[in-house]
Amino acid sequence: MKNTFFIFYYILLSKISIIISISCPENCFGCNEEGKCFLCKANFYINNDKCIECPQNCFDCVNNKGCLECSGDYYAKNGECIKTSEHCLKIENEKGCIQCSGEYYAKNGECIKTSEYCIKFENEKGCIQCNGDNYAKNGECIKTSEHCLKFENEKGCIQCTGEYYLKNGTCTKATDLCIKLENEIGCIQCNGEYYAKNGSCIKTSEHCIKFENEKGCIKCSGDYYAKNGDCVKNPENCFISNSNIGCIDCIGKTYSLNGECVNYIENCYKSKNNEGCISCEGKYYLLNNKCEEYPENCLNATNNIGCNDCIIDYYANKSKCEKCPNNCFDCLNDIGCKKCEKYYYLNNSKECDSCPNKCEECENKEKCIKCSPPYFANENYSCEKCISFCINCSSRNSCDQCLDNYFFYDKKCELCSINCEKGCENNVGCKKCKFGLYGYNCQKQLFILLLIIFIVVLLLIIIIIIILCGKKKNKLINSEYIEESNDLDSHRIN
Repeated sequence: MKNTFFIFYYILLSKISIIISISCPENCFGCNEEGKCFLCKANFYINNDKCIECPQNCFDCVNNKGCLECSGDYYAKNGECIKTSEHCLKIENEKGCIQCSGEYYAKNGECIKTSEYCIKFENEKGCIQCNGDNYAKNGECIKTSEHCLKFENEKGCIQCTGEYYLKNGTCTKATDLCIKLENEIGCIQCNGEYYAKNGSCIKTSEHCIKFENEKGCIKCSGDYYAKNGDCVKNPENCFISNSNIGCIDCIGKTYSLNGECVNYIENCYKSKNNEGCISCEGKYYLLNNKCEEYPENCLNATNNIGCNDCIIDYYANKSKCEKCPNNCFDCLNDIGCKKCEKYYYLNNSKECDSCPNKCEECENKEKCIKCSPPYFANENYSCEKCISFCINCSSRNSCDQCLDNYFFYDKKCELCSINCEKGCENNVGCKKCKFGLYGYNCQKQLFILLLIIFIVVLLLIIIIIIILCGKKKNKLINSEYIEESNDLDSHRIN
């Protein structure tokens, strides 16, 4: 009954897929409208929306995982069925063999045969104890050196016999010249004229008068000096030598470097011991220990930098001389044009463009800062002409300088009067007029002024006299009135 139901279900899904005209993946019984499978045929499972056949010997397949359980002597790992080793006694899925038979041990899911010298082993480790003169290392049995006295598992030999010393777990024979040795080093002391270095005995130079182990010769005789444990003859051009260093000062076109006399590089003027060339000849400068010729149009260069001063109309940029832009007034090294000549401005490309007409100094084509006389920059940054007879001004109703023999007064330039003896001054006028004249331009006569002053003074005097006479008259009248009053009073009494 159950099987009949599943058959009917599969047939129904198949019919539905046909009716709605959906193309399902291969070996798929049912899929959605997007064509993704949700039910595969028997012995298939879904993986990434496709039907994948179950591995051979698989007992249980699960969607998106593969085989979970295999049959017989197979185990499941990563969705596949893998056959176990013939010496396997016990297996686990995803691990493989975990227990082997007889002289085999389990490692990484496999059964591995132990060494014939092994007397004890463990799973995943291998042999941990060997017999006879063998020791266990990394699960294997390794034979010790024939000159080994003592050894340990995982380490190997730890002590050798007689004239042998231990190095990297092996017994190595020391040289016949050795009188003292140490494990892992070798010989540390030799006899006679030999010294110990890197475990060996090395013969000293015939010119050596003092040596040390590991260093070799440290002091030599005559015109020899010690270098790298050996005695080396002083170079041909050596002037002063040190037995422990070598040549410390040379003659001619050579300098001392590491005890040797080294030739000057080409075009070098002066070198310093242990450094090399420090200055070059003529039109050369030092760069990367070479004397390089000055760049074209260069006047002076700095060592390890390059040109720092160029001829007129050029500037130094990245050790080379580049031409200043046309109409440039001031060029700076490493910058280029900083300021343009009159009537030009510096654009964004560091070039000089012309200012607007009649403009001496501007920020751009539309903004004039200073105009050529007799013009001034107005509030709209354009050039406007000064007032008449003015040759230099800064605003519309002012003048800083009028034409010769003119002066600025009351918002205009006036011709200085011929009656002015000491010239005219802006906003003041004539400094001194001829006799009889006055005014800012000697336009008024002094006689008329004096006449007016005389008349005014005369009138004032007359007015004062009249006032004084009036006061005196009033005083006389008052006096007579008082006398009459006194006489009248006397008569009444009598």
